[in-house]
Amino acid sequence: MSMRYYQPVSAALVFILNRQRRLVERFQDAGAVSPDAAKRLAEIGVTPSFMFARMSARGVFVPVGDERWWLNATVWTRYRRWQTKRMVVGGLAVLAACVLVVALLISL
Repeated sequence: MSMRYYQPVSAALVFILNRQRRLVERFQDAGAVSPDAAKRLAEIGVTPSFMFARMSARGVFVPVGDERWWLNATVWTRYRRWQTKRMVVGGLAVLAACVLVVALLISL
């Protein structure tokens, strides 16, 4: 199997991780890192998106009221660890499937 097959998957993964990191950095740069320091998205320079909604649903970005949001750094760290574990497990599953396919082809 050509490595070209993996390039779009890798590129998509890099895009997603970079987008998440940029969202978090905007909150950090704006100082919106606690409920008391929460700010409106326009002040932070963030527009609602699928990525923002997904991370908000996981508790990374927390609404306070008055349309203000803040970054929960503890949840962000936990979320990144969970993502990393999920990627490793997914990669191992793909590797195991490839080994099984090769073993089956050899046995024929």
